[in-house]
Amino acid sequence: MKTPDFFVKKDGKTKFVDPRPDLSNPKESRLFGILLAKAWEKSPELAVLLHGLRCQGTILAADSNIKLQPVISLSAGWPSAEDYNKEKKRLMPFLETIKSLFKELRGCLDG
Repeated sequence: MKTPDFFVKKDGKTKFVDPRPDLSNPKESRLFGILLAKAWEKSPELAVLLHGLRCQGTILAADSNIKLQPVISLSAGWPSAEDYNKEKKRLMPFLETIKSLFKELRGCLDG
């Protein structure tokens, strides 16, 4: 399977290239990269959709659960929550897969 454009091979390792490093910290960025890698294995279409959300301004919020969280900002993210919610609907066919992925990511945080 072809490696997606949001990953690069460097020094024999595949690394996530975060299109929005300005949105968060390295730990969250790494977690988003893990999410995209796992999503790509299950559904390249899902990974591309998640990457698009990241590009526009979406982070992973992790407390007791992991969830997608829009950055609402005209200069740095989504213009409005309505815009984000409209785009997020495209993820609905993948809802069970996303839940499973978030559960796996939770293990990455705990371990």
